[in-house]
Amino acid sequence: MMGALLGLGILAIFSAYRAVQLTRCEIRQGRRPLFRRNPLETLVGLLDSYRTALISSLLFFLYIKSLPLIGFVPATFIFVTVLLWLSRLLNRTWLVATIGTLMALVLIFRVTVSVWMPDVWLYSLLPDHLADFANRYL
Repeated sequence: MMGALLGLGILAIFSAYRAVQLTRCEIRQGRRPLFRRNPLETLVGLLDSYRTALISSLLFFLYIKSLPLIGFVPATFIFVTVLLWLSRLLNRTWLVATIGTLMALVLIFRVTVSVWMPDVWLYSLLPDHLADFANRYL
């Protein structure tokens, strides 16, 4: 707890210093300080520069929430494919690499190390023998 407190304290100090520095710079340039502008315009301007990080964070949140619904392999495949598409790297090479990596992850963690996740809701709709197979390897 002390390490986190120390880290957050240092972050707060340097963030306050940077905010004061930016405010002084804007006053010298004849503009209104950041805190006196329209808050909505300021928020949109700040979020625009972090668009990729925000979209990736939202996709990761959806990925985590979809794991118990559709399973590890389909959720991971969709997540990685969408990230590849957003980064304009979606081609046959990266798609094959994604599939190969997913198969290797399943073999390593499910078969070799025996790390299991809870049963998936989607697989409960399948017949029993297919649901057991899907819960084991997908």
